[in-house]
Amino acid sequence: AAPDKAFLLPNAVSPVDVQPVRTPVFRVGFVGRFSQGKRVTDLLHAFAAFHRQHPKTELWLMGRAENPT
Repeated sequence: AAPDKAFLLPNAVSPVDVQPVRTPVFRVGFVGRFSQGKRVTDLLHAFAAFHRQHPKTELWLMGRAENPT
């Protein structure tokens, strides 16, 4: 990243103060740019089929649209 677009964010919470949460949920994630070439719609369809058989699942999508309007 360009130096003017990058910054350091130190830990705001001490790891000692945070206890992990154990959940019976299986998470699938996507981190990236939402563009046609990334085929995110294929991921949505595949996850929908998977989720019907395995309801204790979550799909997390994180990113930006290629051409936000």
